[in-house]
Amino acid sequence: MKKSNIITLLALCLLPILAMSCASFKDIPYSYPEENMEAFSTIYFTRANPGYPGVEIISIDNTTLPTPNEKELWNPIKIPANTEITLNVHAYYHQQSSSILGVFIAANRTIDQIVEFVCPPLESDKEYIIDFIKGIGISGKNTLRLRDKKTKKTIKELEFIKQK
Repeated sequence: MKKSNIITLLALCLLPILAMSCASFKDIPYSYPEENMEAFSTIYFTRANPGYPGVEIISIDNTTLPTPNEKELWNPIKIPANTEITLNVHAYYHQQSSSILGVFIAANRTIDQIVEFVCPPLESDKEYIIDFIKGIGISGKNTLRLRDKKTKKTIKELEFIKQK
C-alpha cells in the first residue's frame, strides 16, 4: 500500500473521532438552592449523540440557571429531597432523512422544545435520571421519563406534543 493511501486512510478513520471530541460538552454539577442542603436528591440528564434524543435543564421553580461556560452543561443537579419541584427542560432531537429497504425517504424529525416537568418529591441521597424518549415515526410519542438511576424503575413519565 502506498504511503499516501495509508495517510488518507488514517485521516478518514481519525476524522470522526476528532469531530466528536470537539463537539463534546463537559458536565458541571449544579445545586438548587445554592446554599447547603441537608437532604437532597441528584438528577442527571441524558445528552444526545447525533440522531438520539436529549434533555438539558433550563430552570428550576421558575429560577433560570446561570448560563454555563461554552462547551459546558449543568449536569447533574442537586435539589431538595422530599419536595415537589418544577423543572423546565429543553428536550431536543434531530434526525434527517433515512432509507428503508433501500428506498430513500426525505423526512425531517426535529424536536426543539422547552417542556415543564413537575418533579415529584424524591428520596434523599438517591440518584435519578431524566431522559427523552422519541417514539417511532415522524409523529411518534414524545416522552420525558424520570427513573431511579440505580434500579432503573420509572418514577414518572410525561408525554408532550411537539409544538409547531
